[in-house]
Amino acid sequence: MPVFPDHPLLQSHLLDIKVQAKLSGGQHKVAKIFISGSMYEGRLRILYTTHKTTYVMDPNWITILHPNVKVTDALLVVLEGEHTGRFALRICQTHCGSKTMALVVIIDHATGMQSNQTGIEVALPAEDLAIVQETKVEKEWHMECMKAC
Repeated sequence: MPVFPDHPLLQSHLLDIKVQAKLSGGQHKVAKIFISGSMYEGRLRILYTTHKTTYVMDPNWITILHPNVKVTDALLVVLEGEHTGRFALRICQTHCGSKTMALVVIIDHATGMQSNQTGIEVALPAEDLAIVQETKVEKEWHMECMKAC
């Protein structure tokens, strides 16, 4: 299987971050799953794990699902631009011309640890963001983090 280094999930800043996507190809057809780019068997690959089995996915089968910038309260990761690979939480929606965007606060996030705001706020379009897998406890921490806004 060829490597697609230009696929967003194979960027070094985004490796091992599980994002919500649609999988459609081969024997797989799943509307919403969490997948990640990772080093696997010495090569950059997109991986899908289910029932303790890891599958290597063809990047052409993957469509990253972008958040609804008007309502999402999920943990997000920035896919493009200056803050690529950084985590964010939506504050509210905003507009740039006729385009609806998410005003997000960049946070310091590490799995299993409470997140902290960095003080950086930026307006981003939905296509520059992806929903990140988070635990119930992490979700509660992120809600607490947003109360400071």
